[in-house]
Amino acid sequence: MANLFSGISRDIKSNRNIDFRRQRDSVLKYLKIRERARLHLIIQFPVLNTSSSKSSITAMRQKEFIFCLQQNLLSSHVQEIHILCETNQDPSFIRALALSMDWKLVFQVLGRRMRYKDAFQYASQNLMGKCTMIINADCYIDKGFEYFTEDLLSLRTLYALTRHETSENVNFCKKIDFCGPNSKYIGSHDAWLFKLLEPVPSVLLENIDFRPNIAGIERVLIFYLRKYGRFRIKNPCKILHIVHHHCNRNKNTKERLFHGQRIDHHFKITALNRGRTVNAPFSDL
Repeated sequence: MANLFSGISRDIKSNRNIDFRRQRDSVLKYLKIRERARLHLIIQFPVLNTSSSKSSITAMRQKEFIFCLQQNLLSSHVQEIHILCETNQDPSFIRALALSMDWKLVFQVLGRRMRYKDAFQYASQNLMGKCTMIINADCYIDKGFEYFTEDLLSLRTLYALTRHETSENVNFCKKIDFCGPNSKYIGSHDAWLFKLLEPVPSVLLENIDFRPNIAGIERVLIFYLRKYGRFRIKNPCKILHIVHHHCNRNKNTKERLFHGQRIDHHFKITALNRGRTVNAPFSDL
């Protein structure tokens, strides 16, 4: 009888140990996910007028933005997505989409088309000391971010990431993969990853008061980030992948120009005028 009770006691202790280990493993797994999910994305989510004469094209573009937002919400590397809204109706539209994991969304009504000044100012005021990524709304976080750690952004390091394309976009939409295995650097960047330890200088903000969709804006931004922000800029896009999702070819070319030309040409902030200070070629971490 004593042996029987002894055996039962051992089984109970064993089960308790198993339960404890399961709970411990569950907590450790949760903490590991929280530790990894440290990216705070800043975007402006376009809410388009799908009742226009080009409604089918516009609806397709809207779906592309929604797809990217959902992919970023699902990413285990993303902690929050901060949406700088153009109008005060935008949050209601986005909430009505009922996207999975939409509890990650943080809304701030901006009241205009987002400019880089707005995004960096928001980061200065709300995301100090956090890994922040300003990313175009038609891009999403993909593979490689398991290699990213916060200490990589020390010493004022900023990643200006060039985008990738899916094989479907390359084959069916005739898109060019700007950071593919055989790609050559052309000065294109769709995401900016950094960690602020002090507010961005006002002189920097005043010089980057331009929309992200203006042709040549990347070179202007890189130049002033180096000059006034004193950032050390790298581009490990072959390790940290962001993916572009845009099959629709309908672009407003005129809207992408600044006084009728590329903005880097307008301000003479080109490789010809400024050399390496306007570029962030492919690099390691």
